[in-house]
Amino acid sequence: MDFFSPESGSPESALEIMMIPLLFLAFGVIAYSASNRYLESEGKRPKWMPIVYVAFGFALLFGMQRFMFTRDILYANTLVTGKIRYSHYIALGLPLLTTIGIGIREFMRKRTDAERLY
Repeated sequence: MDFFSPESGSPESALEIMMIPLLFLAFGVIAYSASNRYLESEGKRPKWMPIVYVAFGFALLFGMQRFMFTRDILYANTLVTGKIRYSHYIALGLPLLTTIGIGIREFMRKRTDAERLY
């Protein structure tokens, strides 16, 4: 299956749809947890922290692309099972929920750090 074009036909498994967004998401989560460990041990943010946000951005971008494939009527009609159809929603929803959750966690961390200073 061509990962970047809906004209290539129906995917054979749900993993084909979710593979690229989940790889970027996994890399982002691993990098985020490593940055948290660095923050706890060194007391400052690592210089490579923007890599985490870039990985989440790519996960969202590719997830949105997979979701938009379902807007093509011809492609949507080739989806054989509901499992494959729902994998398009998961490819967007999982990176979106993870990014929102980490954003809330960072907001709360900054808020509690600011309260400790006063």
